[in-house]
Amino acid sequence: MNNFILKFVITSFVLLCISLLIHQMLIEKLEENLFTSSLVISYITNYLLAVIIFLVIDKIRLKQTAIIGYIFLFGSLLKFLVYFTLIYPLLTAEGSLTKQKFFFFFIPYAICLIVEAVFLTKLLNMNEKNN
Repeated sequence: MNNFILKFVITSFVLLCISLLIHQMLIEKLEENLFTSSLVISYITNYLLAVIIFLVIDKIRLKQTAIIGYIFLFGSLLKFLVYFTLIYPLLTAEGSLTKQKFFFFFIPYAICLIVEAVFLTKLLNMNEKNN
């Protein structure tokens, strides 16, 4: 694993850990009786998918730079498919999907999406400099 990928993995992990701690503290402060293991599952799932998608992009970037954007979009689609098949049923098992439960998925998804976009931009800029 090169230094750039390692930096992506560590940055994503640290940002998601900080977000998870803040998210958990807010839930406790609001005294919500929410099923918080779903929160952890959502964060872990988003992190793992982001790392896998970024590794695929890194492998493909040298051979097929024209399809990197499509892979990035496919990765977002994959995250939503995983959400609707795995996480959504957990969140709605006890009733309807509330705003708080929706943010169980959306916050880690948005953080991963932003980090992926920033690192993808840097990766593409590195590609242009090398060519």
